[in-house]
Amino acid sequence: MCFIELADYDENMTKMPKKSGRTRRSKKSAAPGRSRPPVRFWPLGAKSLPLHRFQVRLSMNLLFHLSQLARHTHTTKLFRRALQTFPLHLRRLSSSADAEFRQPPSHSALCANVVDERYDLHIIVPVYNVERYVEGCIASILAQQTRFSFHITVVNDGSSDKSRERLRRYEDDPRVTIIDQENRGFSGARNAALAHIVGRYVMFVDSDDRLAPGAVEMLMSKAVAEDLDIVQGGYVRFFGCAKLPAVHPVAPTGFAWGKVYRASLWRRVHFPETFWYEDTVCGLFLHTLTQRVGIVGPVVYEYRINFKGISIQSMGRPKCIDTLWVTQQLLADRDALGLPDSPEFLNAMLPQVRINTLRVFSLGDSRANALNFALSRRWVVDRFAHLDARHVAPEFADLYRALIEGDAGRLVLLSLFP
Repeated sequence: MCFIELADYDENMTKMPKKSGRTRRSKKSAAPGRSRPPVRFWPLGAKSLPLHRFQVRLSMNLLFHLSQLARHTHTTKLFRRALQTFPLHLRRLSSSADAEFRQPPSHSALCANVVDERYDLHIIVPVYNVERYVEGCIASILAQQTRFSFHITVVNDGSSDKSRERLRRYEDDPRVTIIDQENRGFSGARNAALAHIVGRYVMFVDSDDRLAPGAVEMLMSKAVAEDLDIVQGGYVRFFGCAKLPAVHPVAPTGFAWGKVYRASLWRRVHFPETFWYEDTVCGLFLHTLTQRVGIVGPVVYEYRINFKGISIQSMGRPKCIDTLWVTQQLLADRDALGLPDSPEFLNAMLPQVRINTLRVFSLGDSRANALNFALSRRWVVDRFAHLDARHVAPEFADLYRALIEGDAGRLVLLSLFP
């Protein structure tokens, strides 16, 4: 059993303790004029912390970073040996990665898309090097049995494998339009189709995923019957023939897939290009523009677990600092449109701070952690100074308090173990 101290997180803490026993700092080491907060220890054992699948995926990565969070760690020889053999490059990024920390040029999410509502639904499928899956994806869409008209725009984003050859069979299908372009990234592929929307509603399907049978009918029936702007459905994750338990959201998720959007929501906005985590535009922008949101219970989307995808491969890579830059860009875009900093937006901002903290913490770099905390306080404490804790949803109250009180260590712990 080992114990992780929850107080006194220090961004300069990069070395492992030399002694296995728990040590204490003398009162003289405390900063003048500041009282030291009480030391609280959290038992870290197999049955003590309910790790999420996301955290289990980090495995040794998480184990190492938790050790850095602790100023005093009581550990076993096995735990210490694991930490000593962990890749040292994760303790501090090399100087060659410094350029990745710099803020990239501004790539606004604001635009002027054309909306032509000739169909009930416009389905957008970006394609890049998915020769094994693209046919199954499109087949799952074309097989939809529904009374609503839909059109599919497939954007071949400069694929270098046989994906384009697989798409030839759909060239004469009137339900499908194929756009070929040089590689612009995931956002650029989606944006190419968003530039001319041809439906009352828009849906995004990743080219290695599938629509569940009846998905279009269920989502569109709800949207049209209740005149909703966003309708979210359930989803299931799968890998090969194995499926994880279905997820039934109670509110729209932060991903673009698994839902339908009213096309007019996309008239002035698209996905920010050159950044990772382009779906941030959904949670920080689109979902805050309307209260007309609905949920359908059944599974409508089948999400393929891709171990080479950004959501898994990005952890610990310098470019995951993009999570901060894309957030900053979208906040600037909101300001450009004069959108209000409402209580609803505050409660959309707090979960974004949590996911930003998780991503940046995976770098194991004190500079990145300090940057994340400083920006998070600016985006929450300063930006929403006109609001108080009464406007914060109960599930985010502790996170909000950590930012208000300037407790960086608590922010990290609440992000890792909500």
